[in-house]
Amino acid sequence: MKKIIAIYIVCCFAWSLANAQDVIFTQFYTTPMQLNPAFAGNTLAPRIGVNYRDQWRNISNAYTTFTASYDQFIEGFNSGIGLSIVSDKAGGGIYQKNNASVNYAYRLRIPRAKINIKFGIEAGLGQTNVDWNKLVFLDMIDPIKGYVSGASTQEVAPLSFNRSYFDISTGFLAYGDHWYAGTSFKHLNTPDQSILDNKAQLSDGLPILYSLQAGYEIVLSRGKRNSVASFVTPNILIAKQGPFTQINIGAQAGMGAVFAGLGFRHTIRNSDAVIVNLGVKKGIFKMGYSHDITINGLLGSFGAHEVSVVLNFDEMNNGKKPKYVDCFNFMR
Repeated sequence: MKKIIAIYIVCCFAWSLANAQDVIFTQFYTTPMQLNPAFAGNTLAPRIGVNYRDQWRNISNAYTTFTASYDQFIEGFNSGIGLSIVSDKAGGGIYQKNNASVNYAYRLRIPRAKINIKFGIEAGLGQTNVDWNKLVFLDMIDPIKGYVSGASTQEVAPLSFNRSYFDISTGFLAYGDHWYAGTSFKHLNTPDQSILDNKAQLSDGLPILYSLQAGYEIVLSRGKRNSVASFVTPNILIAKQGPFTQINIGAQAGMGAVFAGLGFRHTIRNSDAVIVNLGVKKGIFKMGYSHDITINGLLGSFGAHEVSVVLNFDEMNNGKKPKYVDCFNFMR
């Protein structure tokens, strides 16, 4: 078992350097700027969100990701602004990526067509780190005893165990009263994340993440001031980065203080997961939990768990929540 775990960790590390892949949150609706910078500013008052994702927990703490964000719309400038930080750890901290970014989105209105178009841009600084002392290489594994604590390797350590880089992304979003559709292009400058010497480069940089997002809001009932009291929002997300492609299809529903959702993820090559989520909303506070139920044959991984907490300060506007003419209730 130790031998299997050791080889797995080394393979994950090498694969991460050669074919880096962004984390796409199951609860993308609570951290939309991670998907598309054009989503910055979906609320008039500040909106603060925190997400934690634990993926494949039963496989040596394979991947854990934390993100925190702030955004709001500034009416005087007809623009949305946002800030976000992301910390992603693989193999219990063997490989770690940290990123901090600013987001800006400008809104263009087309009143006659009842359409809004937003153009978004994201600029960030990132850093990758490797804990070399935690790595287990094949020459550290005895054929009989397996890995022995304190074993040494003949592998040559890189000159530096971290690399900093600049990252830029853009996105577009169109929406009406009941629908939205957007596209984004993350890592347009394909930043170099490798810590290996130039002669040993495994890739040309972080691949561009292309994504398409779309959804439609079905209003079931209305409350005070004609606000939406209950709704269902079917949605689809298609993302491609390097050789990886995934399609997420699902729906989110809200009724009063409770919201829930059901979805399915496919990776082109095979079915990946069934997704369920549930949450509550009270005043400015919103909390959700989701579980990716693995169906791709990766037995014992225990899927992925996500927890989100959102503070929407629209609710503190003297008890009068702004009346939005759009379809983003499931994101608020």
